[in-house]
Amino acid sequence: MMPSVFLSPSTQSYNLYITGGNEKEHMNRLADAMQPFLDLACIAYGRNDPEGDVRKSVAMSNEGDYDIHLALHSNAAPPELSGQLRGPLVMHYPGSVNGERAAEYAARALAEIYPEPGKVLLRPEAGLYELAQTQAPCVFVEVAYHDNREDAEWIVNNTVAIADRLTQALAEYFGLPYAIDDTPFTAVVCVPEVNLRRLPGTEYPRVAALKNGEAVTVLRRIPCWSYVRTADGTEGFAVSRCFSRV
Repeated sequence: MMPSVFLSPSTQSYNLYITGGNEKEHMNRLADAMQPFLDLACIAYGRNDPEGDVRKSVAMSNEGDYDIHLALHSNAAPPELSGQLRGPLVMHYPGSVNGERAAEYAARALAEIYPEPGKVLLRPEAGLYELAQTQAPCVFVEVAYHDNREDAEWIVNNTVAIADRLTQALAEYFGLPYAIDDTPFTAVVCVPEVNLRRLPGTEYPRVAALKNGEAVTVLRRIPCWSYVRTADGTEGFAVSRCFSRV
């Protein structure tokens, strides 16, 4: 049976982003983006009710008997430091061995893509309901600070990359072969035409159509799919077998 994760994006629409939108909106977009990556990693998933609250999210998670609970949030500094703090914060419940191990993977994965890796923090936290009440080990991710413009822009502009890396962390936690290659290389399209898509799946929006012989830079490879950049800077996912390394 596949391992499973309960995705619990924030339901807090009153937490406003300095760049527009709110925490509920952006964290649900992140959960949306994680789903195709979880499919590729062979990790089953459930999800909270976006119109519910934290107690309903915890109840849904506990009723589903998931292997891990992943809470997705963004942060805000205290009023006296508003807009001044930056960086992801990953929390686990004190004494939860598996929660701490999963949180370590998540923090390490986010440090791979956050502009200042030293600002990615990992800590135990006993005071949050979601961390204390879930039956499954819980990882509570504050992706970055939504009251800081740089952080808010980073979240919005890197939602797909964050989804990919958090899935990578879950695959590592479960010991799944989520093969990854982050070494960029040049390749050419080796089929008549291939669609470049926003997310790894044929059901996701097309961002470009590439022709045979067109050169691209392959930035990252995950199971069956490559994330590439074209000569004009367009980025997206395409099926890996459609490219030949130069």
